[in-house]
Amino acid sequence: MKLLRNFLYNSAYQLLVLFLPFITMPYISRVLGPRGIGINSYTYSIVMFFTLFGSLGLSIYGAREIATVQDNIKDRSAIFWNVFLLKCVTVVIAWVLFMLFIPTIDHHYNIYYYAQSILFLTTMLDVSWYFAGMEQFKTIVIRNTLLKLVTVGLVFIYVKNVNDLVLYIIFINIGNLIANVSMVFGLKDQIQKPVYSKIFNSYFFIPLLPALALFLPNIAANVYLLLNKVMIGQLDSVISAGFYQQSDSIIKIVVAIITSLGTVLMPRVSSLYSEKKFREIKKYVYKSMNFSLALSFPLMLGIIGISSYFVPWFFGPGYESVVVLIRVESITLVLIAISNVLGMQFLVPTRRTRDFTISITTGAIVNIALNPFLIMRFGALGAMVATVVAELVVVIVQMYLLRNAFNFLKLFSGVWKYFICALIMALAIMFINHHLELESKWIIILCDVVIGIFTYVMSNILFRTDIVMEFNHFRKHKF
Repeated sequence: MKLLRNFLYNSAYQLLVLFLPFITMPYISRVLGPRGIGINSYTYSIVMFFTLFGSLGLSIYGAREIATVQDNIKDRSAIFWNVFLLKCVTVVIAWVLFMLFIPTIDHHYNIYYYAQSILFLTTMLDVSWYFAGMEQFKTIVIRNTLLKLVTVGLVFIYVKNVNDLVLYIIFINIGNLIANVSMVFGLKDQIQKPVYSKIFNSYFFIPLLPALALFLPNIAANVYLLLNKVMIGQLDSVISAGFYQQSDSIIKIVVAIITSLGTVLMPRVSSLYSEKKFREIKKYVYKSMNFSLALSFPLMLGIIGISSYFVPWFFGPGYESVVVLIRVESITLVLIAISNVLGMQFLVPTRRTRDFTISITTGAIVNIALNPFLIMRFGALGAMVATVVAELVVVIVQMYLLRNAFNFLKLFSGVWKYFICALIMALAIMFINHHLELESKWIIILCDVVIGIFTYVMSNILFRTDIVMEFNHFRKHKF
């Protein structure tokens, strides 16, 4: 039940994350325009490279290690202070390097880089990894929810045109910073004070090597998002980077919902691994894969079906190029669902960091190799194709590395049913779009969503899919 509560809290938060952009993104895309969106995306991506190098994978390492000592306040306090203080040092170093880097780049964007640099302080004070390791997702959700609502209000009040882009960047980053500061105060009764005499001896640097092992796949995974935008801005234009950003924003919101179970399961599997409960770990992986596939297939085909109506209604005029981008990128929903289960939910918590690094790094190399040619030839669409290919490579490599750990026939036994059910749903949406002649796009989208959900649920019941059987089993034992 604790796992279910954490999943519901995390899912509720992801739904909020999904809902808020539906309020702010249409407004922001219109007042900032493709160029303003592109500048924000381009400068943010460059700053994020530095913050990623500064964090060194310490957050993932910290969450995993805290999960193994949840009931021991002395051990978890030692782990917390080692990770937190080391992260402060490495982020400050990255911040200094960034400030030295700014004078060497295009001076037209300097003010935006300075506004984005708030991210360094936000990263330094981010202790959400501790609460994730303790499986206290309620704390993360409540504090982040309140601050996001305040941020939305500030954006509507003060951001009126493209000249307010700096204000927009500051509001978004300050909102995240305050949320992280509030979580720091939430640690008061959870950990003991640090033993300062140990800060500068070798014990202080214990987290560095295992964190570095997690850093490589972490930075490689972010290549898909960050490097793509930078290369589009350099090889094509910041406007194309803006189109890519809008497509990626929608898809990443949906990805967050699909992978929300993984966020909850990672510390649970880490705890089970420390107790050597390997059979129970595999049980969770099989169920999580089933859930992820049941969710990702309809979302992929649903986005493809409604994108031609959704994009012009949501983003406004001038964003027509986003339609094909969002359709291509939607393919990654299924691929990321699979790699999240195999990677973040199994390889990382069971300390198979080397295998996780190999899979993610291979995908990153493929992405980097394809990007220059595809972007110069096809622009943002080329970067999107490279992303899809890279995600497919990650899945293939992970399946190869885990060929002796899982029975893949069993792991993917429900794929064909979910695909058929999603295909039936997509055909129903196509039928509606072809015969429903309405000028109001939002009514068509609403009809697509309602009919799509109804068709997919009924198809699952008809095919007696695993997710339906799991739900019936849970309902009988719960009630």
